Amino acid sequence: AMYHAFLGERTEALADYQRVVDLDDRDLRAPLNRGILYLALGDATHAVSDFDRALTLDPRLTQVYFRLGRAYELKGEPAEAEKCFRVAADFRGSHPVGLSCAGESLRWLGDLPGAEATWQEALALQPGFEYALYFRAKHKFDSKRLNEAREDLLAARPGHEEIGDVCAFQYHVVWGLERREEWPSVLKEARKWD
Repeated sequence: AMYHAFLGERTEALADYQRVVDLDDRDLRAPLNRGILYLALGDATHAVSDFDRALTLDPRLTQVYFRLGRAYELKGEPAEAEKCFRVAADFRGSHPVGLSCAGESLRWLGDLPGAEATWQEALALQPGFEYALYFRAKHKFDSKRLNEAREDLLAARPGHEEIGDVCAFQYHVVWGLERREEWPSVLKEARKWD
């Protein structure tokens, strides 16, 4: 399923995730990853359903609360999104993924110093961790620190599972920096992963 998703074969990926759920209804990864795919496709209703299912299997996963918050945000339910982001920020955990998602939740909630500190904590645990770099780059972009955002994005690109998002965001950064010589290659890379 992840292979199909990576290749952009979304219908096949969704079918494979469904087969995993049908085979083992206790498998946490299938509804989590299928929810991530639904979120990427803009289908917030199915994403919420899959994230809720994942939380019934393990209610302590920061990244699920973070992604559930993003799904509620997409559905136009900011109060529900805020609740999820607060839980994600409170859970934090000690794993780089959880810390990265907690940091992004803090950014969404407006606690920028807390977000920066949390991403730094994730990077201290795993230097070069792509989630922390990507989320930190988004914050730097919003703060008009474009050169720093570009550096984080270049470091995040090789391993980030949502590389299309990274490349598309990198295009906005190099556009803002007016690095015209980089526009064609970055845009080509973003389209490749779209």
